[in-house]
Amino acid sequence: MSYGNRSHVLASIIIAAGIVACSSDDDKVSSPASGGSSTIGATGGSGSLGGAGGVTNTSSGGASNPPSSTSVATGGSNVATGGSNAASGGNNAATGGSNVASGGVSATGGATQSSTAGAASVKPVYLIDTGSASAAFPDLLPGIHVFNSVTSELIREVKFTDRKGISIGHFASLSPDGAYLWLCNDLGNVSADKGEVDIYETATLTITKQFKDVGCGVQNTRTHNGKYVFTSSTLTSKINVFDAVKQTQLGTIDIGSAPHVGDTSADDKTYFTTNAALGHALAYDISQLPTTLPTAPILDVEIDASGAPTNLHALRVHPNGKYLFVGAGAVGTNVIDIAAKAIVAVVPGSPHNYAISPDAKYLVSSELALDTARGTGERLQVIDISTLSTATPDLTKVKQVATLPHAGLGGSHEGWSPATGKLWYTLYSNTDRKGQLWVVDTSMLPDMLMVDKKTPIGDAPHGVVFPERND
Repeated sequence: MSYGNRSHVLASIIIAAGIVACSSDDDKVSSPASGGSSTIGATGGSGSLGGAGGVTNTSSGGASNPPSSTSVATGGSNVATGGSNAASGGNNAATGGSNVASGGVSATGGATQSSTAGAASVKPVYLIDTGSASAAFPDLLPGIHVFNSVTSELIREVKFTDRKGISIGHFASLSPDGAYLWLCNDLGNVSADKGEVDIYETATLTITKQFKDVGCGVQNTRTHNGKYVFTSSTLTSKINVFDAVKQTQLGTIDIGSAPHVGDTSADDKTYFTTNAALGHALAYDISQLPTTLPTAPILDVEIDASGAPTNLHALRVHPNGKYLFVGAGAVGTNVIDIAAKAIVAVVPGSPHNYAISPDAKYLVSSELALDTARGTGERLQVIDISTLSTATPDLTKVKQVATLPHAGLGGSHEGWSPATGKLWYTLYSNTDRKGQLWVVDTSMLPDMLMVDKKTPIGDAPHGVVFPERND
């Protein structure tokens, strides 16, 4: 293992005030059959980034257009679409206690840094643009978009210009104080380093430490207390375990694959993951860290894919620690009773990633590729899990209650903002991988979902990283 200091070559880093791309006024609404789930259409409509300074605002004069709302009272579900808030024409924004000033200074390593003013009181959100190592998309660039967590306005855009044709990790982890960002580079093992884990100082977004021989994978998860970080590695088929405070590697967990997602229990004593295509949901006792690493799982549940490729992709632990949600792309969401070590419910779908609402009533599942035969993909699925928080759960009530279709766009990653309670949702085109950020009001679920804002972002965006957790 080796690590050192390095500054990556970055494209211009842009600070912009009031960038908002609006949803179209003709977003379609379709009502479900009686007793069915809501379907909220939100296709079309986006702003753009470009022009002088890389910024094009969606309206001038600072007008605010309130979201439109349409109620459909069929089957007990109301649905709404539309929703657009247009930002002022490039002026400095002072919403949520954050003034953002444009104009840059040259930094080392070929980067152009832009200054900010008065943003210290607002915790930023980091969106990870993964780029691509596929020959089908040779021009995609990985990078990071930084947003104001209160106003959802773009603060900074970073392009890794030296990583063209290289894909970075889909997730990242922030230290609880927001000072450091953990992100892996080259999950396709195409560079000379064959994958590494980098630690960035967020104030400058420069690398302060590297672990160059550990490999890179999609997964990057942090314990809730911020003490430990777990990353997967396509190079070694192991989980790298780091002491996030001391910024040292503790060792690895050998699971024989490089799974997409990991999570930890609320008390940070158990680490959950899968062995991906091998088809098992796993849990490990991490209560003895940092002195002792686990060597064998304390939970091992095989996921039945009914003969189809298993493709375990999404995973999330219920806040009460009693249930584990595991997504098999060809089947749907498997609900595992952790104590019983058994699957107790299955909700059909094509899970790509999960998030759980702050009140633990809903599990949302993003769906990427369209599967017309199964009627899944290119949508956000909402599953009612409220019964799992009760003393006597009724598992028949764990079911889909709403969907948000987005034709042509694959659903990537999602997470609820601790600052506003709204859902941040990354999506990208299934043809050219160009991405968008949607900010979704979920406060009226299951009757209504409302897309407040759409913002064009980078290439194949995935992770939504808040200081409180990474999604």
